[in-house]
Amino acid sequence: MALTPDDVVTKQFQHVRFKDGFDPDEVDDFLDEIVIEWRKALEENVELKAKLAAYESGAAPEAAAPAAAAPVAEVPAEPAPTGSAT
Repeated sequence: MALTPDDVVTKQFQHVRFKDGFDPDEVDDFLDEIVIEWRKALEENVELKAKLAAYESGAAPEAAAPAAAAPVAEVPAEPAPTGSAT
């Protein structure tokens, strides 16, 4: 079974007395950060897989089309300044 973000959130460790260890609050805070980033990565992975499947099936959304396909309006160059400034 694959490890999930929920596995990290719900993991419980045994408390050990009379031994050095880590601050449980610091560990929990770090694990919370990991879970947030992991969930973002999983969501991005799902989105990218959907985009890839759409692209491979030939039904790619227009937003994924290359920018070069859109017409580009040329901006006229500004006229060169004349030599007299009076």
